[in-house]
Amino acid sequence: MSFLRFIIVPLLFIVSCSHQKNESPFKPSVDGSSLHPEDAWLPHSDKKPLEISHERFADINATSLPDNLILLYRFLNGYHSQLRSVELDLFVSGNDVDVSAINEDILAILDKNEDRLILYNLQNHRYTDIATRGTENGDLLFSKDMQTVDQNIFITTRDGLSLFDCETLPCRPEKIFHTDFYTYSTALTDSNYYALGIYTARNEAHHKESSKLHKIDVNGRVQSSFSPGYEIPNINVRQALTENSLIRYSPQHNLIALAYSSFPYLYFYNPKGEYKYKIELPGYQQRFYEYNEKMNFGRFQESDHTTLSKIEVINSHWLLLKTRHSKQDPNTNSEYIRYDYSILHMGENKLYPVGEDITLLSDEERVIHIIEFGMLINQNGTLYWIKL
Repeated sequence: MSFLRFIIVPLLFIVSCSHQKNESPFKPSVDGSSLHPEDAWLPHSDKKPLEISHERFADINATSLPDNLILLYRFLNGYHSQLRSVELDLFVSGNDVDVSAINEDILAILDKNEDRLILYNLQNHRYTDIATRGTENGDLLFSKDMQTVDQNIFITTRDGLSLFDCETLPCRPEKIFHTDFYTYSTALTDSNYYALGIYTARNEAHHKESSKLHKIDVNGRVQSSFSPGYEIPNINVRQALTENSLIRYSPQHNLIALAYSSFPYLYFYNPKGEYKYKIELPGYQQRFYEYNEKMNFGRFQESDHTTLSKIEVINSHWLLLKTRHSKQDPNTNSEYIRYDYSILHMGENKLYPVGEDITLLSDEERVIHIIEFGMLINQNGTLYWIKL
């Protein structure tokens, strides 16, 4: 199927960017139902968001921008007539995929639905499975997040962290940490790991703990915990609101960025665990998780909503924000998806819109991954590479 078909797909409609007040319209009802999140239980609900300036991308000095961000801007804003894409000889299970680069020729691709870690050679278009689903050393189970740092792959799984050494290929399992909490994302600093995790009912000592950031040493031991989570004792609600959340670390600014996919804020801490500030995401349309205490059952409501699907530190200064907008069509019972991309300068606290991608049906949605040497477009499992 031609890649150009997906570039030229018409924009079906623009999702509304009107901001909805982040609060539940009602408290627990007679039958035990309630909507979440509620303002009072959000992390640092007593802190006002830091005011950030909204700037134009065109006003950025081009010499201060990494080439891959310029490439993303050109693609999203119609300057792609000279861009050449290559369809990869690999299909993944869908859009729940993380991608990073081992070097200029080798991509690391994590298919989270399949618990499959793949190395793809862009020169000969051959690929190798480095890890697959299982419970043995080097296997993956319930994969949540992947990052590559200094030719090492760090994969967060539900029960901990798996490290793969890729200095010499093929990669090999190096270390596995197991945690007492469900783990969703991990960030690496100079000497420690920081994990976003939430204690569960099986650990009685921490049963009422909300999700937190945990500082872990090189041997996998928790040194300290910080950052309040969603302050509600119900573990099911906390897990639902923490799923798909992410943390990233900027060494240039010595800041840990925390993005909850279900909350309209970005939170920032230093590695000592000190809260620095939070920012409010513009144009955020809140979705709500409806939970019934009596039935012990919950679900996200089907409605137009926004989720912050990804954050990535680019070239130390820039934080790339990938925002997913969902629009429901009640006439056809269809869902339409659009991704917006923006960058935050972490030193100047200035936010720049990079561009909006096209709107597509949910079974055709596409996600763009920015990598040091180019960008990878995932069109619902079909992959296209555009080299810098």
